[in-house]
Amino acid sequence: MNHPSHLAQKWNEAQRRAEAYLRALRGGFGPGERQLVVSAIASARGQLQLNYEEHPVTLVMEALFGFLPAAAAGMPAMTPPIQRATMLPEPMEFPVHDWLRGFFRRVGGK
Repeated sequence: MNHPSHLAQKWNEAQRRAEAYLRALRGGFGPGERQLVVSAIASARGQLQLNYEEHPVTLVMEALFGFLPAAAAGMPAMTPPIQRATMLPEPMEFPVHDWLRGFFRRVGGK
């Protein structure tokens, strides 16, 4: 059996993941989303009594998918839609390479 503090951490993780999912899916997190998370957690806690080996994150997300309207394909969306964005390359720093280059430049110059 799980230690109570580990179980509390798992429930906190489940709540964070459900909130993050709704935030990404709906573009924000308000009272309606908060109520969905509370309902999903309550339902998951009831399901845990029937299936005590299941992870709380799994139970909460399954309950949340049951509360959300079904996707166009008839299955609940497991992830929010992917949005593409252009990314600019960041300058890379290689301090060791820069130091070696300078060292060999000084040694080779003498």
